Amino acid sequence: MLSTRKSQFKKLWKSSVAGQTEGESSSLFEALKGITKSMDSKDLKACAQAKEGDAGTCWILPSDSIQVQGAVVRPEVLCCKVFRWFDLSLENESVKRLPICTTEDGASNKTCCNPFHYGRVVSFVSRPLPPLESPLKGKSTRYTKASHSEGSVSGDSAFSELSCSQSSSPITGRGDSKSRRCQQQQSESGMWGESTSASGYTESFSQDTERDRSLHSDAESWLMMAYWEGNDRVGRRRTFNNSSVHVHYSGEAQLEKSFCISSIKNKRRSEAAEKKRLQIGSGFQLWRTSDFKVYFYNASQQTMYVQSPTLACPEIYPEEEIVKAIPAGCVAEIFDWQQALVLERYLRNSELLRFPFDVTAVRVSMVSGWGPGHRRPTIMQCPCWLTAFFGSRD
Repeated sequence: MLSTRKSQFKKLWKSSVAGQTEGESSSLFEALKGITKSMDSKDLKACAQAKEGDAGTCWILPSDSIQVQGAVVRPEVLCCKVFRWFDLSLENESVKRLPICTTEDGASNKTCCNPFHYGRVVSFVSRPLPPLESPLKGKSTRYTKASHSEGSVSGDSAFSELSCSQSSSPITGRGDSKSRRCQQQQSESGMWGESTSASGYTESFSQDTERDRSLHSDAESWLMMAYWEGNDRVGRRRTFNNSSVHVHYSGEAQLEKSFCISSIKNKRRSEAAEKKRLQIGSGFQLWRTSDFKVYFYNASQQTMYVQSPTLACPEIYPEEEIVKAIPAGCVAEIFDWQQALVLERYLRNSELLRFPFDVTAVRVSMVSGWGPGHRRPTIMQCPCWLTAFFGSRD
């Protein structure tokens, strides 16, 4: 029995990226051996079979931190380095648990260490809002440089200096030529929500200025998604009220609620769209947290691209800062309801826009990038992409 377990551990090590990488990995070998000593041969065999798209069950191990290569490391971080990302820094990088994991934090001093239940964190710095030329509501507001990382709002952030107590309402104003050029594109891509014109949007919300802090008219669902191929929306909009959803093309759904792209038919589908759809694979996962944030996990083998108003509003900042790349296996915060409320109030009191702008709309291009550095100047030239509208926070 002991020899069987020893043999299974060697197979587990050989299946890891650390076991297949030349260099100093003896310390990782000993550390992994130490934290898995409570596992029997059957458990070790199951661990060796885990992979992206078929993560398997949780690896329940003691949650105590250990000393590895001069750093104090949590066991799940160690497993992520050993089995997924050998270049993961044990001191300066972090991982985030995915919604497919069923283990609760702090449960009996145990934790899940399955590396395919975690994503490698990518942090985007949210830009501060520039000063308004005129005071807000007759009250002087001074903006300072923001210090924002991994979704937290610091005390000197431009986001935090605006009160979030105001109810949301349509955003109108005057803009420059760049804003006018974006008008048609945004109306067609769903950036105006359910309406297809600025007037329709204004009329639909004119009676709703006292609504609660939910930023979308559908109070029962927190997420609505529309699928696009180029400048054509294909299929019906999907709404979700579960806290997480898996968008994929192939393989089995990893979450209870899913959106399978392969089921969407299009008689006019282009060859480029057909080719790109095949590369979506396991797609991505979206989920909301109790602190009113939305996270994105790239479960595919390709880089995905996201444009979110709470990361950088396209009507304020240069184009090269708008689109964010999320590599395969990585997780990032892509939306913050609190910041969206602040951004909406800011735009409502500015003169940047000639047309309504939906601060809850996030656009995701699967596989293809757009904007500066890419051959496609706009997302509407990408073969397959999605618009996600984030509604009720409750």
